[in-house]
Amino acid sequence: MAEAWHHPRIKLETYAEVNKVTPQGSGFAVNITRRPRYLVQRIARLQPLRVRLPGGGASRVEWGLGARRAIYIPMQRHPQVAVLDVEHCTFCGKCAAVCPTNCIDYLQEPQEVHLEVGP
Repeated sequence: MAEAWHHPRIKLETYAEVNKVTPQGSGFAVNITRRPRYLVQRIARLQPLRVRLPGGGASRVEWGLGARRAIYIPMQRHPQVAVLDVEHCTFCGKCAAVCPTNCIDYLQEPQEVHLEVGP
């Protein structure tokens, strides 16, 4: 993954879903939906916050035996961008209260993105 991340002709879209791929000339038109991370990426630091989830979200890295932080970095290695665990989050505001960079944005929405890719 690191090699692909640093390749000049490859752009990785993480935390996103491909909706449609259509041929266009010698390339493709791709429509994707970027899921909200609930963090402002340009501000967010790599260090997950030390707030435990009220719902007791389980860490997938520890096979469900350990507790996961409310804000964590998914298993992917590149880019190292944190996300808010919306599956277990109660949106109580505790994360926003202790965030040193004020990067939490509970109002983020999914974004539809159109990309043109090809040779």
